[in-house]
Amino acid sequence: MNISGCFSTVEDSLGTKNQFDMSLYYAGQSRCLPLHENVGIRDHYLIHFVLDGEGVLHVGNEAVPIGKNQAFIIYPDEYAKYCADADNPWEYCWLGLGGAYISFLLDKTGFSKKNHVIQFEDSKKLEFLINTIILLNKASDDLYFSKISYLMQVFELLEGNSKPQDSRSIKYVHFNNAVEFVQKNYSIQISVNDIAKYVGVERKYLSYIFKTMSNTSPKQYLTTTRLNRAAIMLTESNLSIQEVAYSVGYSDPLLFSKSFKNAYGVCPRDFKNRAK
Repeated sequence: MNISGCFSTVEDSLGTKNQFDMSLYYAGQSRCLPLHENVGIRDHYLIHFVLDGEGVLHVGNEAVPIGKNQAFIIYPDEYAKYCADADNPWEYCWLGLGGAYISFLLDKTGFSKKNHVIQFEDSKKLEFLINTIILLNKASDDLYFSKISYLMQVFELLEGNSKPQDSRSIKYVHFNNAVEFVQKNYSIQISVNDIAKYVGVERKYLSYIFKTMSNTSPKQYLTTTRLNRAAIMLTESNLSIQEVAYSVGYSDPLLFSKSFKNAYGVCPRDFKNRAK
């Protein structure tokens, strides 16, 4: 069944909560300031639709650059950070959604936990639909059916126009290549110079790319990747502190312990013991 066919399902199922569990929590639109950042974990689905500009979504171990006419999703109970570009900050609108039926609709759009970003067309229509939902929310706490009607049209638009996310500038390509290199090689003793050499840019320009795309530095990103992986190993494996240090690219366990404590506020041994 496609999204269009879901309209009849909605009409037939509105009286049965178990069959049609769908909630609109909030909606909004904003033009962000340069490097404006949002961080957190939510108990519902949150979808952003980028109308203009650029930014980066950090979710799991990925840092995904996003531009105009792309939508990105954050799933319930998923830690995520997203940051506006320094030179061309994004403007987006968003929807906070809940309910079992939302999961069914998302499957029709191309979104998944392995694919947080999709492409869409007709941004004017999408902006109109979400602005209408915003106005309906401001007008009344009721008008449920009207809001759901417009929401279903948003999903129908996403279904008809979803495309794999693409990179829109050479800066995106360099950033993605750097992130991919770090994710594949953090366990060995790579340096920022190694990252720059792999990407094919000067170290100074690599730092500029990371600063504008993610408000961090290549060294900070490499360290964070290593320590995040170390935290998982400490809680999910029986490896010793020294073994974890070597596994995430540290040749000096003492330096690893110092870096870990700076990041997490406790030494690796205490972190490991608390997880038991």
